[in-house]
Amino acid sequence: MIDGLAIVTGAAAGTGLAIARRLAAGVVVNVSSSAGNESTPYVSPEYGSAKAGLIRFTTALGDLEGVRVNCIVPNWILTERARARDRDRAACRRAPGARALTGRH
Repeated sequence: MIDGLAIVTGAAAGTGLAIARRLAAGVVVNVSSSAGNESTPYVSPEYGSAKAGLIRFTTALGDLEGVRVNCIVPNWILTERARARDRDRAACRRAPGARALTGRH
């Protein structure tokens, strides 16, 4: 299980340290996920809500003097792990007697 609180508090702590230790103007770049931008059901609600919190945390810091704060929000990325998950889901759907009540596997 993903610790959504750690995602947001980790970013907040890291950003706070960067701001406190800056010697000149700087940039903070947080990395969120499209899971935090959607309004549809998500397989991992704690992850989606944490990423939404990270986006909001970043926008709330937008007016810091001398520090530019940005949040990158990539969409879904096809990695080897994602390919393997998709192969497993496809195999599950093809299995005799297989059915999914929610449409999720």
